[in-house]
Amino acid sequence: MNSSNTRTRIGRFFQANMPWVILVVLSLVFSTFAPKFFTLKNIINILNQNAYLVVCAIGVTFVMMAGNLDLSVGYQMSLVGILVGKLFQA
Repeated sequence: MNSSNTRTRIGRFFQANMPWVILVVLSLVFSTFAPKFFTLKNIINILNQNAYLVVCAIGVTFVMMAGNLDLSVGYQMSLVGILVGKLFQA
């Protein structure tokens, strides 16, 4: 096997899978500095804190699969976040 061919294959792999590679590297870094990072309690806590984001991402995914693009989701999420913050202050 040629070394340039191997480098090309590795380069294509990283180009196609870069988000997963970054996720694995960050997970390893976080688990190194925080030993309780991969505990079930922490994973459930992270999922609970990001549930609203998952719901919005699923909705945007359906819109994009239909061939449209909706850029107002980010604005609406920020507006609701500000309003809820103001309501909690009152």
